[in-house]
Amino acid sequence: MRRRRREWKELLAALGRAFGRVLGAELGALRDDFLRDGKHLGWGVGFVVAAGALGAWSLGVLTALAIAVLAIWLPLWGAILVVLGVLLAVIAVLLLLARSRFRRLESPAVRIQDRWEDHRRWWDERILGEPERSPSLEEGSEER
Repeated sequence: MRRRRREWKELLAALGRAFGRVLGAELGALRDDFLRDGKHLGWGVGFVVAAGALGAWSLGVLTALAIAVLAIWLPLWGAILVVLGVLLAVIAVLLLLARSRFRRLESPAVRIQDRWEDHRRWWDERILGEPERSPSLEEGSEER
C-alpha cells in the first residue's frame, strides 16, 4: 500500500515537473513570437506613417497643381480662392460626417447601467426565479 502511494506521489511529482517544463517552453515560444511580431508591427507602423507623410505632401502638390491649372484662365488670386473654397467645402462635409458619427456614440455610463440592469434581470429571472416586474404594475399595487 505504501509502495503504491510512493509511486503515485512520484508520478504526480514527475507530471508536475513535466508540466512546468512544457509551460516554460510554451511561454518562451510565446515571448519569441511576440518579439518577432512586435518587430514586424513596428516596421509596418513606420511604413504607414511614412506613407501618410508622403500623402500629405502629395496633397499639397496636387493643390498647387490645381491652382496652376486654374491660373491659366483666372488671375492667380482667383485660382487660389477657387481651390480654397473647394477645400473648405470638403472640410465642411467631412466635419458634418464626423459630427453625425459622434452623435451615434453612447455614453459609457449608460452602457454600464444597461448591462448592470441586464445582469440584475438575469439574476432575478434565472437564479432567484422572480419574473421581471414592470413599473406600472408596481405603481398599481401601491395605489390599492
